Amino acid sequence: MLVFVEHKETHEPFLLLGTGLGVYRSEMKGSIFEETVHEGIHKMLAVCDKSGTIYWFPSDELTVVTVDGKKVKDHWL
Repeated sequence: MLVFVEHKETHEPFLLLGTGLGVYRSEMKGSIFEETVHEGIHKMLAVCDKSGTIYWFPSDELTVVTVDGKKVKDHWL
């Protein structure tokens, strides 16, 4: 399946290569009674430009333009 996406802000086109999930957790201990925990998940997409350079973007920064040469709306009934 050939999927082209576009960056929402720059409108630069990319070829979608795959998906990834970045999960993180960090703990910072202050005193005996204090502990700060940060955790989260980043939904990422691997794409490349026309020169083949690979980039990772958060999924909410991209939009699908075409799938197998057809506009996305043409795949819906």
